[in-house]
Amino acid sequence: MEQIEQWLIQESKLTDNGFYCNWNEIFSDFHNGRIAILNYNNCAIGFVTWSISQFKARIEIAEIKPNLRNKRFGKYLLDALLENLIQQTILVVDLHLTHHLQTFLEKPWIY
Repeated sequence: MEQIEQWLIQESKLTDNGFYCNWNEIFSDFHNGRIAILNYNNCAIGFVTWSISQFKARIEIAEIKPNLRNKRFGKYLLDALLENLIQQTILVVDLHLTHHLQTFLEKPWIY
């Protein structure tokens, strides 16, 4: 979590953007087991948080370290989460993308 916090702080300082403003929520999700962290070469490079209500999950925050974006790490992370949610009998996953990420999902995920 320390690695994630550090790059979120750095991203916030450099771009005045990112998810550091949601750090308390991210940290709470960590303690409640609602976060998946992607590690690469022993470094945290991405994470996703979610909530579940009955048979529906909502992806709250999905983030990849800025210098590693557009390398399909985000797709790998979300695919792994979706597989896990299917195992938990989740039937619907709610995911909202910012406008500049709309092309991320060229094809819908159907499992």
